[in-house]
Amino acid sequence: MSMRDKIRAAVERVAERQSVLPDPKRAKRVFPPPPPKPVADTGYSNAMAGMAHPAFLRSIAYSEMQTRANELEAHPRILEFKKGLIKRMAAHGVPMYAHCVWRTPDEQLALLERKRTKAMPGESPHNWGCAVDIVHCRFHWDLTERQWAVIGHIGKYYAKAAGLNVTWGGDWKFYDPAHWELTDWKQVRIPRYSELKEL
Repeated sequence: MSMRDKIRAAVERVAERQSVLPDPKRAKRVFPPPPPKPVADTGYSNAMAGMAHPAFLRSIAYSEMQTRANELEAHPRILEFKKGLIKRMAAHGVPMYAHCVWRTPDEQLALLERKRTKAMPGESPHNWGCAVDIVHCRFHWDLTERQWAVIGHIGKYYAKAAGLNVTWGGDWKFYDPAHWELTDWKQVRIPRYSELKEL
């Protein structure tokens, strides 16, 4: 078989296959499926977008804020939670920092007088290094309830994944969404080393 015959045979085979295909002029017109119905916007994506500030995460001010709270001799589990939640929020472009871990009895009394807390000195997990207040680097406590709900959701999800038993103040009747504490803080609390020396 010559080369010319081989080419002719190949062209005939292609022609036979094409004759089986439907005529494009007679073929049914196929429309793409309709787009999916949009999911109702609950506002949580907008809440997250309103808190995001990726540029601030690269600033010196952000780095300085990470050392603001007195964490000396605080419970390791609350420090692990603090670090994890701040890191999770940073992954979403949201700059957060720990405002308070330890609180002295005098600071506790001052907050009680200003009606910012219901706990007497010695009754707060902050007085034992078993709690942390985490707030936004730029807006601090001035977030919407929906924005706090986003933070609460991320914090609770992280705590569960990390096996950390924490309680969120945003779930309380006395609404305190910046506050996170070890659920079993009364069982695990220890006085600071400096306080032990005074005893």
